[in-house]
Amino acid sequence: MKKPEVTLRNHEAVYEYYAQYEQPKVGAYIGHKAMSLMFRPNVEYAEGAQQTARDILNNDGRL
Repeated sequence: MKKPEVTLRNHEAVYEYYAQYEQPKVGAYIGHKAMSLMFRPNVEYAEGAQQTARDILNNDGRL
């Protein structure tokens, strides 16, 4: 199946294409590795949020 043009009017063909699409695993792995080297997330918590999350999880809660 040929990759359809992505437009709002063509949404059904785009959906059908990607529903059947299988991403090449090696290409995805290499792409994810490259992106992880280029972009490093910086996670910061509000004061007390980290401890609150730990308390919830320690009491069998869910986040």
